This record gives sequence, C-alpha cells and structure tokens, in this order.
Amino acid sequence: HLRTVIDFLARNVAQIGMHAYTTRGGAAERLHGDMLSQVLNRPNHTMTQYDLLYSLVGDYALYQRAFWLVVPDLTMGTGWRIQPIPPVWVTVQYSNAFDPPKYHISAPDDRSPVVFTSDEIIEFKGWVPGDTMSVSSPAETLRLTLEEQHHARVYRKQVWRNSGRFGLVFTRPNDAPKWDNNGRRRFMEMVREFVGDRGARAGDGPILEDGMDAKRLGFSSADEEWAESTKLSLATCAQVYHVNPTMVGLLDNANFANVREFRRSLYGYTLGPYIRMI
Repeated sequence: HLRTVIDFLARNVAQIGMHAYTTRGGAAERLHGDMLSQVLNRPNHTMTQYDLLYSLVGDYALYQRAFWLVVPDLTMGTGWRIQPIPPVWVTVQYSNAFDPPKYHISAPDDRSPVVFTSDEIIEFKGWVPGDTMSVSSPAETLRLTLEEQHHARVYRKQVWRNSGRFGLVFTRPNDAPKWDNNGRRRFMEMVREFVGDRGARAGDGPILEDGMDAKRLGFSSADEEWAESTKLSLATCAQVYHVNPTMVGLLDNANFANVREFRRSLYGYTLGPYIRMI
C-alpha cells in the first residue's frame, strides 16, 4: 500500500513534464531548444525527463529527501549532467549552523566517500519540527500500521503453509476404543490426505470414526476483519500522503460525479505542492 501511493504520486508528476521559462517584461515565456530545456529533456546518459521526475518524487515521498548531482559533463551534448543520487548513499555534514553543508556520497561497495559541495548538489528536503539538520520520513508515521499488516500477512502465510485448511481440532469421546501408536499414525496420515498442497484429497471432507467430533478453533477471515484491515491500511497510507483514497482504489463511496471532482482536485491539493517544489 505504501508502494501503491508513492507510485501514484511519482507517475502522475512525471507524466506532466517540466518546461523551462524565462521572464520578459514581467511575463513568463517558455524556452525552446535552449541549454536548460535540453538538459531537462536528457538529464544523463541513462534517463529521460520522465525517469528523472519519477525517481525524484519517489525518493522525496519515501525519504522526505532527494538529491541531484548537477555537474559539467562534456560527454553530454549540453555539457551538463543531472544525476539523481539515492538518499541512503548520502551523508550531509555541517561544519556549523550557518555554513553550507557538504555531501558525502558513498555507494554500498565504496571504501571512501566522494565529497561534493552545495554548488554541485540540489537537495530536496522535507520539514521536521525543531530540527533543521535532519528529516523524518512519512513512512515512520506509518510504521505501526505497516507492521500490523506485515504480521497479519505472516500469520496468514503460516496458516496456509501449515496446511491449516480446516481450522479444526478433532476430539474422541471418553468411551472410544483405546488408540495405539499405529492407529494414531494411521489417522494422522488420513488427515494429511485432506490438507496441504499435495494432499490427494485436499478440499474433500474426511470420514470420522469412533464417535469423533471436529470443532473449529480458528476464526474466519470475516471474523478477523482481514478485508477491513486491508482497506484501513491503504486509506492510512493515502491519508499520510494527502492522496484521496478513491484515487488509489478504495471505491466504497465512489461514483462518477465525485470521482470527476477528485480528479480535478488532485492537481491542486495532492500533486500541486510537489510540482511547485520542483
């Protein structure tokens, strides 16, 4: 669900594109064919403008921080290159509270970082109250909800992996004939035929003997509200990123009229701040 919302933001900002403008006589005039437009259209050897914006919004949404390395590059036709840097590779170091920081970039296999100045790095930085030196990802806000969903999924996976197709326990009456090990083993082998991915009679029902009874101990998916918890998880992720849940697939209260209005408000309230920041 976190990936769904971030992909929604990144894809929709990237599809809009980004143009270069200049101001002439107080009016904005779009530039065509100048160096800035060409750099934005072809930022480096491996990315298009769509790729550049997609990675930018994705990094910023997940980490509340994104970095562009902007340096001269004679191998590019424009002479300049914009290279996104993964936020986890970057360590920002301040000498004091007033001087520009330096950016230490170290890939996972690098033995020593490469240091760049603020003249070479464009930093897109989120806001954290009370601390201007660090940022906090919105994903931290979602951690408890995401952990709950993770453990719920692990539990369901364990149920199916352990062949818990019945959710039952078998009981025998007190006056039933005494079981020896061979009888108990024969019964368990029979049960395994009805459960598991390789059970010869999986999905069928066993025939109980000696007055045995089967009692349900587990809860159904409806009892445990798995579907409702899934909707809550998606809605919470959407809420933290200021995305209308209807736009990412929660259609419980959707109709043609309100979806049309949601699409109109999308560019003002959700994507607008990202576009303005860029």
